[in-house]
Formats: sequence, structure tokens, C-alpha cells
Amino acid sequence: MTDYGRQLSFGVSLDPCAGTWALTRRLARTAEDSGLDYLAVQDHPYQPGRLDAWTLITHLSAVTDRVSFLTDVADLQLRPPVMLAKAAASLSVLTDGRIQLGVGGGGIPNAIASMGGPARRGQDMVAFSRQRIIDEAAADAGRDPSTLRRVYNVIGVIGDHGDGPGLVGGVRRWVDTLAEWAVELGFDTFVFWPATDPERQLGLFTGEVVPAVRERVDAIRSGR
Repeated sequence: MTDYGRQLSFGVSLDPCAGTWALTRRLARTAEDSGLDYLAVQDHPYQPGRLDAWTLITHLSAVTDRVSFLTDVADLQLRPPVMLAKAAASLSVLTDGRIQLGVGGGGIPNAIASMGGPARRGQDMVAFSRQRIIDEAAADAGRDPSTLRRVYNVIGVIGDHGDGPGLVGGVRRWVDTLAEWAVELGFDTFVFWPATDPERQLGLFTGEVVPAVRERVDAIRSGR
């Protein structure tokens, strides 16, 4: 059992599809008005019809005031680390600190190579990504593991008759599951990836799931 006791935070993943950017902008505003903490944007620039993650985040930051943005995750094979850090730091200054940088090695080698990046696979990818157990990596860097945020991307459908990938079920199942992941596995940030009907699903997530998870976790922690 691992519970680092961190305050919970919640976000929603926004689809960067160019054909539905108006819906994406509307969802961003709804998420902010509903009190979510993060708007997450995936980074797959080789996918046709997808907007560039940084350009989309920059646009959405101009039409929101409070919510933070998370690259989920930026592709280090196509974005040189030094320039990526500079871009993130610059946008953080311009948005009063509303940028959180998530990075990864990239998961589709051939697609990455098609845009001029290296097609790393297997051990080459592991070595490039420098993947290690989080707590060990934090300790080696001189950081207390309990100070790190642990983010879980939750793909699924909220609804007793829902159908789709990931976590599927009614509000009660979502609350039970996310609360367990918080107090048993140590996750403190949950980013919802709606598998269908994003406007309705976002309403259920912010209106019913999020407050109930916060209440459940607070009750468990106070009873220990």
C-alpha cells in the first residue's frame, strides 16, 4: 500500500484533431469553468490531421485564465530537449506558470523516422528514454519521491451501459477505482481521456466523479 498523501488533481485530454478544433476549444473552457486542474495534449505530429501540440496549447492558453496545460507527452525524438525546454519555459512565463512539461521517447519508430527522427527500437529506445523506477530516479537526483506527482491517463467511458476501451462503468465504479488507485498505488493526478461523446463525458467527470473521489479519498485518509 502506497499513499503519498498529496492533494488530488484532475484533468482532461483534449483531442488535437484539426477538424474538431472548435469542440476542443469549447471543452477547454468547460474544463476550466468546472474547476479541473489540467488540460492535457498528446504529441503525435506525424499523424495527418493533427494540430501541433505546442501551437494548440499556445492558442488555448490565450482563451483560458486559470487551468494549467500538460504535454502528454512531448516526443523527445522530434523535439530537441534544449529547444523543448526553452519553448516550455517561455510559454510558462507568458502564461504565469500554467505549463507542465511531460516528455517521452516516442512510441511509433517508423512514423518518427518519416519526419526526420531516428527510428529507435528495443534497447536503443530504453537507453534513450533512460527509463527507471520513479522512486529510484528521484532519490538519485536528490529529490524526495513523495514530492513527485504521479499521473494516470484514464481512458474509458462513464456510464452503466457504456461501451469502449479502458475503464467502463457507472459513476460508482469510477469513484471506487480512482480512489483505490490514489490510496493504494500512490497516484495523485488523473487525466480523463473520454472514449466517446466528450462533452457529455466531461460533464459527468467534473460534476459527479471528481467531487466524489475527493470526498472518498479524504475520508479514507482521515480514518487512518
